Amino acid sequence: MQLGQDETPLDVGQQRQVRPIDATDERLFSLWSMVDRDTMGNRYELLDDLVDDSNEIAHHHGHGQHGGSVSGRIVIKRDFEAAYKRLCEQYFNGDESLYTAQQFKRRYRVSPSIFEKVYQQLLGKGVFRRPDKLDACGRKGIHPLVRMTAAFRVLAYGCGADRKDENLSIGESTVHDAVKSFCKLLIQEFGDEYLNRTPTVAERNRILKHNKTRGFPGLFASWDCKHFVWDNCPVALQGQHKGHHAGGKYTKILEAIADGSCYIWFVHFGAPGSCNDINVLDKSSIVGALLSGQLDLKTEPYEINGTIRDWMYFLVDGIYPNWAIFVKTIAVERG
Repeated sequence: MQLGQDETPLDVGQQRQVRPIDATDERLFSLWSMVDRDTMGNRYELLDDLVDDSNEIAHHHGHGQHGGSVSGRIVIKRDFEAAYKRLCEQYFNGDESLYTAQQFKRRYRVSPSIFEKVYQQLLGKGVFRRPDKLDACGRKGIHPLVRMTAAFRVLAYGCGADRKDENLSIGESTVHDAVKSFCKLLIQEFGDEYLNRTPTVAERNRILKHNKTRGFPGLFASWDCKHFVWDNCPVALQGQHKGHHAGGKYTKILEAIADGSCYIWFVHFGAPGSCNDINVLDKSSIVGALLSGQLDLKTEPYEINGTIRDWMYFLVDGIYPNWAIFVKTIAVERG
């Protein structure tokens, strides 16, 4: 590309910001192409006039360039430091906390010790980093304890993200980010230990030994389903989520296997409430884990009712199919 007599090259390192071509730019280019460059005189004066016209057109149609904050956004001056101090006084001030440990467990759905373990494990990761840096106004950001409390409350109560703003001084979009980050980090940090895994040899032997003393040799865990009411079920999904449970309310099904100490080894959640304990198995990821070998039920041979078995089994209720791994309850005691 050759430069004209009146043109100069760009300085080294200088960059020019390019924006997408819109209808205003096309109009400018068409006008510029119709001008006779040899007779127009000062090209830069004409260019300035055209730019001024384009700015007026853009301003008239609302497409003008805007810098700084998002146009139309409401600025709320939240006191992040006061929200953090208020939260500490309510729940995290030891024996002098405003609310008791039982109230904490009811509102967070976990005990203070479990919350502390999760908080310390996730601290410094994702959005739960300490607000060491100050923003442009010289203020500290939202404390990670406030973010995690908001995530716990949304998951515990199923409430809207905007509801946390009044007490925790945290915006709706920030709560959404906190919940998403919390779920991803929880799976990343605790998934291998707590989420859908086969017990180790030591854990399996401990479970089998405990169940044998209770009269169930070879028993691994109980397998059952529970319906959770979905109060805000969308109208479009109500048909498949309405079942016989809870008076015909809309529900989601939680399917899980848990041992005698209430430790959940595998879980599947999300089947619609119209399913029962039989056809929910068709959608079960637990059955998929059995077929793929992720859930290994093989064990040392044992004898039960004169039969040698080398597979652990589950206790289920009477509606489940007659599978070899299922042992159903007995309605009437037999002598």
